[in-house]
Amino acid sequence: MGMYIWYSFLITMGVLEAVYLLFRFKRFNFVKKLARGSKRAEFAIAGIPVLVLFVLAFFEMIPILIITMYLVIIWLICDLVGVIIRKFTKKSYKIYIAGTVAVLITVIFFGYGYYNAHNIQKTEVTVNTDKKIGDEGLKIAMITDSHVGTMFDGKEFQKISKDIMKNNPDMVVVVGDYVDDDTTKQEMLDATKALGEMKTKYGVYMVMGNHDGAYFHYRNFSTKDLKEELAKNNVTLLEDSIKNINKEVALIGRKDKSSKNRMPIQDLMMPVSKDSYSIVLNHQPNDFDAEAKAKADLVLCGHTHGGQLIPLGWMTDIFHTNDSRYGEVKRGDTTFFTSSGIAGWGLPFKTGCISEYVIVNVKQK
Repeated sequence: MGMYIWYSFLITMGVLEAVYLLFRFKRFNFVKKLARGSKRAEFAIAGIPVLVLFVLAFFEMIPILIITMYLVIIWLICDLVGVIIRKFTKKSYKIYIAGTVAVLITVIFFGYGYYNAHNIQKTEVTVNTDKKIGDEGLKIAMITDSHVGTMFDGKEFQKISKDIMKNNPDMVVVVGDYVDDDTTKQEMLDATKALGEMKTKYGVYMVMGNHDGAYFHYRNFSTKDLKEELAKNNVTLLEDSIKNINKEVALIGRKDKSSKNRMPIQDLMMPVSKDSYSIVLNHQPNDFDAEAKAKADLVLCGHTHGGQLIPLGWMTDIFHTNDSRYGEVKRGDTTFFTSSGIAGWGLPFKTGCISEYVIVNVKQK
């Protein structure tokens, strides 16, 4: 039922966007010249780009609807600016100029977003601790929100994993949303093979995110298939479970917040020695108070995509939908780091953040 409501909303939004753009495109000067005074011809010519958008939306509904939504918003802002200019300068203002500027801004906005999304950067952070973790410390490669199939396929993920391995991490952690709603089985197999080829001192570990779960029935593989493939490639899946990396470091993997039977973090961490350096993997960054109270040393999160598109990140900050959107946060003796991830959800653009993998260097003071 929820899916039908979602698609009904998308279709309604698309129709409203189309009507608005039809009337706005009709005001372009070249449209009027081509129409030669015929109102029907004006609507027919203005309808061509709208029809193209609808055809594209048939294949990629969410990206096209989001792009057109931004175009409409930017166009409205340009119209408002035009009205203000006309009011204060007392000069005539050609209405089609606002449309031309709006289209250019939208193209630049999403052009930058496409480049930013596909230009995966390395972010390196250092965390200090009083606990014993060895003289050389611990180097963790953190991958989150790959959403395989959205910005790159499984073969391309193999190239990304090789770049990550150039940092010689002691272990790799995948912090959820490894696959996406419409990831194909072949893409999943190729990407999981890449994880299996990442040879480290302590191995590769993963927790599930909200997009890794079983409720996407239209994928051509099941959650069971995903888990079996991870196991075949020696990726340890942690679901409310603990893995003692060595005598000094404990890795705690939490089920996703969307899971109905997730253990409270204090219960989950009860077996962990107070002397161990405890690293919690939690896909969604929104249980910080409890994790700090449970005396976790380091918590690694993803899920937010750093906001992905301006101004969505600012809106999540205003409404406090997460404890953190991006970066490092300290609460008591606990350090939290939320990554924007190496990809994003729904569309291949990022304007509010970078695409990244994170190298976390844990150092003993």
